[in-house]
Amino acid sequence: MSQINVNTIALADGTEQARLVQVQSANKADSFATASTTMVDVTGFSVAITPTNTANKILVMVQFQLGISLGGGYSVEGNLVRVISGGATSDIAMATGATNNHSVFAGNTATYNAEAASIIFLDAPNTTSATTYKLQINATSSGGTATFGRRGADTTYGSHSTITAMEIRT
Repeated sequence: MSQINVNTIALADGTEQARLVQVQSANKADSFATASTTMVDVTGFSVAITPTNTANKILVMVQFQLGISLGGGYSVEGNLVRVISGGATSDIAMATGATNNHSVFAGNTATYNAEAASIIFLDAPNTTSATTYKLQINATSSGGTATFGRRGADTTYGSHSTITAMEIRT
């Protein structure tokens, strides 16, 4: 069997071709709930990746469901968060221009609903340190419980969630 090993594939002008460098992914099959009105980590739902070059980008894709225990005006907010080892923690993929800006928002959910949500964000962390991406959620009002991976009313219906980070050489 033959094998070809190369370090770089370049275009005719000598510039490197953009390419996928590595993929890291994590799955969560169970649910999470919080009554907190401030952001809290969804336990067991994060992915770590160590970029090989500071110029590379990280494509983060998150798929999940959100619910709320009370209908009629209650809602759930979520933020995609980047944590650089030994460095900064930042909310990323945030909306702008609203009173409350978040990565994802599930509003006025009836207690029996679970709303599908996804976040796709191309990040430029500018580091070669280990970088963790995670999701935080909160209930918008006291008395409600924000749920992740299931509907708000109970645990009858649940869903699988995934978070993937892909390093792209640019």
